Amino acid sequence: MNSLTDNIKNWAKDTAGKVKQRLEDHAAYSKMKVEEVAEMVLNHESTEHKRHEYVGVVLHDYHLRLGDTDLILETKGDKELYILECKVIQRGYLIGEFQSWDKRKNVLDSMRVPAFIKERD
Repeated sequence: MNSLTDNIKNWAKDTAGKVKQRLEDHAAYSKMKVEEVAEMVLNHESTEHKRHEYVGVVLHDYHLRLGDTDLILETKGDKELYILECKVIQRGYLIGEFQSWDKRKNVLDSMRVPAFIKERD
C-alpha cells in the first residue's frame, strides 16, 4: 500500500511541477504581429544591416540582439520593403517564425516573442 501512496505522491508532485513550468513558460512569452516585430527591428539603433543585390533584386538582412534573443529579418525591395522572413531565436531555439512563401501565414499574423520584447513596444 505504501508503494501505491508513494506513486500517487510522486505523480502529483511531478504533475504540479509540469503545470508550474508551463505557467512560467507562458508568462515568459507574448505575441506580436510580424509587421510590428519587423518595424521594431528596422527602427532599433542597434540593428545590424546588410544589403545585397542578386540579378537586379535588392535584398536586406537585419539582425538585432536583445539580451539572449536574436531577431532576424530579411526583406526585398529598395523603396518599399517586402518581408520575406522574420525569426525570433532565444538561447539558440527558434520560438517564432514567419516565412512569406508559407501561404498560410500573413504579416498581420502574430508570432511568439519573449515578453520583455513586447513590453519594449
